[in-house]
Amino acid sequence: MYPGVNMKTSLGSSLSIVLLLAACGGAAAPASISSVAAKPAASTAPASASASAKPAASAKPAASAAAASGKPLSQTKLRFALPINSGLQVLPQVALDAGYFKDEGLDATITSIPNSQNVIAALQKGDIDLANSDSPSTVNAHLSGVANQIVAVPVSKPIFDLMVPASITKPEDLKGKTVAVSRVCDSTCFQIQRALVGWGMQPKDVNFLGVSDYTGMFAGLRAGQVAAAALAPPFNFQAKKDGFHSLVDMSQLPIDYPTAVVQTVKPFLEAHPDTTVAFLKAYIKAIHRYKTDEAFMVETYKKFLKSDDTAVIQETWEYYAHLLHDDPTPTAEGVKFVLDTLAATGTDAAKNANPTDFIAPSFINQAKAGS
Repeated sequence: MYPGVNMKTSLGSSLSIVLLLAACGGAAAPASISSVAAKPAASTAPASASASAKPAASAKPAASAAAASGKPLSQTKLRFALPINSGLQVLPQVALDAGYFKDEGLDATITSIPNSQNVIAALQKGDIDLANSDSPSTVNAHLSGVANQIVAVPVSKPIFDLMVPASITKPEDLKGKTVAVSRVCDSTCFQIQRALVGWGMQPKDVNFLGVSDYTGMFAGLRAGQVAAAALAPPFNFQAKKDGFHSLVDMSQLPIDYPTAVVQTVKPFLEAHPDTTVAFLKAYIKAIHRYKTDEAFMVETYKKFLKSDDTAVIQETWEYYAHLLHDDPTPTAEGVKFVLDTLAATGTDAAKNANPTDFIAPSFINQAKAGS
């Protein structure tokens, strides 16, 4: 079962949204984003690197360890959750489809739990074992007393474009208008606020609209219900096909920003260290498979995203193939960036927090040593 979304959702689909003013704090964000420049309206090029730099697409899948030995491995159950479906969320599915979880002795299941806050609540209750989530929600939860830690970071860049219609050609055109994000004060809202400050504007200059997923954001943009939408691949590429353009490619910002982090809670890490390491071994293999086997990924994406748009899927694969880390070890530097921004936007608990408290790199170090 692929917990995916259909990119062909009709414009009439419900947005399930609540209009909220930008209320994540009006203080100016750190000045490191001041150099952000808006894209010209005519730019429609995808954010990925040039085709000449594409990873090899001819890599053949390796035989699984279980198949090579001829001996069945005992399987430990592992429950993983995704908060939103987009191109970067596919890595656990790659590990599942390629047999890497099975090779590491894991009987893994993947479920969808809308938004990172619900994911973190499920981790706390023990309903799931590990999960993807956005880094601001993860850090905020830890600051609030949740015993969660980040064990892997696949990408250290924002991964969306701020997509707008042709009538919007510069950031100032957004003043007084509505911008769709997955959740007010979540990762996308958080990053757009920083960009607004870099453009000489304030977060309060726009209205942020919390939408449950990228499908809803895209539908709102197409229906003219919002003036801009923060869309990650493949939805940004689909929007370009439909005539929208990117006001800013957030992946080009000169920042170390942990995206789609893998987290769990300390009780799970303490009780199941071997399971955590086994998961991360499979996860590292999945990253390598993603970056080296385009044909496999195109087919995986078609099922995961429930889309037959091969051109958009190939763009999505190329985009992430260039951003994915070969080594997804979490770093204190990435967490510090999140803490600094939270502190600048009114989260007092972030001011004196130690970034190393939010990460548990020893598990992925063990996974790398044993791979």
